[in-house]
Amino acid sequence: MLNTSNLTYAIGNQLIIEKASLRFLPGNLYGLIGANGSGKSTLLKLLAGIKSPTEGFVTFENDDLKNKDRKWISTRIAFMGENLSIPYPFTAYEIVLMGCYFSPIDQKEDWVHSLLNDVQALHLAQRIFSTLSAGEQQRILIAQALATGASVLLLDEPTSHLDIYHCLEMWSYLKKLSHKGKTIIVSTHDFNGVEQICSQALMINQGAILGPGNFSDVLNSSPLSYYLNIKSHIKY
Repeated sequence: MLNTSNLTYAIGNQLIIEKASLRFLPGNLYGLIGANGSGKSTLLKLLAGIKSPTEGFVTFENDDLKNKDRKWISTRIAFMGENLSIPYPFTAYEIVLMGCYFSPIDQKEDWVHSLLNDVQALHLAQRIFSTLSAGEQQRILIAQALATGASVLLLDEPTSHLDIYHCLEMWSYLKKLSHKGKTIIVSTHDFNGVEQICSQALMINQGAILGPGNFSDVLNSSPLSYYLNIKSHIKY
């Protein structure tokens, strides 16, 4: 279980996240929405232990992340960021294999090929990563995150470069992973994906985090008017 207590993050006088106490349960797929620059990526990096909070703390199974090293965290919590740039001529296979570095999983070669197949990228295994399209790179990096064997996946806009077919396939795949007990948190602007696929939704706005909760409840809340700059109401 991944929890936060009074989680606060500020840069100078700018408050990015304010006193967020959240609970993320195994077997759930969470959709994190918010305007550009609202703090979605920052929240994911705090949950991954990449950034340190100004106040409060993040715990995984009651262990405070600030007291744990990178190896301990990476075998439990995997993070995929927005940056697709890798400056060295690694193949797609090698990129995914790197995710296994701290993993206790045996037969790593078979594991990597299985993950590449799951994200529909097995045919790209021997391609140089930098020669792939942005959407193909995104699928490879998702496979790399999965290669850690972590029970928590934090994915920063994992479908932003995917075509419609692969976007739908990825949402479906993430849902299946959550059904197997993974805790998955996805930042996205894809409202349809959050509504149709995610178990719970969260929205971040001006430092406040609304949710997790039902998608319609979150979207019918007052911060949505600010987020979209329009008044809206979701009806079913």
